[in-house]
Amino acid sequence: MVEDTPRVGPEAGGGKAALLKPAGGCLAWRIRLSPSVYKFFVIARVPEADPAKNPSPEWPIFGRMRVTGPGGKVVGDWAMPINYLNSYYDTARMFSPAHTEGEYVIEFSLTAESQGNLTVDRLELRDELGNTFKRGFKTGRYLTTDAELAQMRRNFRAACLAASGAETEAEFRALLNEPAKVKAIAAALNAKSAWRYGAAAERVLPRLADGPLLPGAEPQLDPEGRAARVAGFRQAWGAGYETWNTPERGQWPVKGMPEICLETGDPEAALAGAQMLIRAADWYPALDWSAQIREGLGNCLSRHIRFTFTAGRFGKIQYSGWEIGYPDGFARLYDALFPFILQNADELAEMARVRVP
Repeated sequence: MVEDTPRVGPEAGGGKAALLKPAGGCLAWRIRLSPSVYKFFVIARVPEADPAKNPSPEWPIFGRMRVTGPGGKVVGDWAMPINYLNSYYDTARMFSPAHTEGEYVIEFSLTAESQGNLTVDRLELRDELGNTFKRGFKTGRYLTTDAELAQMRRNFRAACLAASGAETEAEFRALLNEPAKVKAIAAALNAKSAWRYGAAAERVLPRLADGPLLPGAEPQLDPEGRAARVAGFRQAWGAGYETWNTPERGQWPVKGMPEICLETGDPEAALAGAQMLIRAADWYPALDWSAQIREGLGNCLSRHIRFTFTAGRFGKIQYSGWEIGYPDGFARLYDALFPFILQNADELAEMARVRVP
């Protein structure tokens, strides 16, 4: 502990604070938690900093949060750059899930790569789901009616027919019986569409020989493959995080996934979309534009970009209001997949259980 009298701000004199040094120990907090997602705040400052002269932090400092749950199981171990001033504010904020009721230990420290000390006034923890019902209320797909879905499926089949170059239904059906032709039609369809259907097009095309896929008649996942799918998802949990955030033909895949799943009725595409939602539920809350952005309007080293307790001004992936497209995409995907999620709830819950409360 050290004596601390901030040079800037309303605080004055006689204070005590904890001094953290790079790779030099940690602050540990033992607390009993219920299943939820928690936000962890570090109220700290760097007394030697001079933001009036330096628009960017003088020394790189990285905060690390390690969380262990009941039985000593490690829930997560995260590190991130922090943006600091010479006055106290929420210099770092990080997220962690709690999967089960019990005692948790939250440890905060500075990594060895850090080149400065951090003076910590206090730690705070908030339950992000504390004022929610914590129970399901959705009963069905709300944004797309069955009639609208049927029309989407008819339009999709018409686009496939056009991509095939066939002049008659008979010719189109004949092409769908030849794997090489199906592959060529799928490639042509992907080249012309607003978003790419990928492998879903090849899987779905042979099913269109007798007409568009009717709502409620979608093929199902093979129940015999459940164990392998769950094991594969858990093994590759961290893989593919970057793909949803990659521009593809001018669209963000997270925003195109609802249409792909609705139009094709492909269970494997639906599974991929559901897995995307599982991953997003785990890591999306912990992203913060103000701390992690490296391009665009600014970067995390700018002291004009900082955390605040009350003004959720900055986004997760993009700045401010531009961020809206991402949660909108997640919500539309969840709605589009809701019947699939209900039908495969046990399998999806088994996939999610390792990381999402």
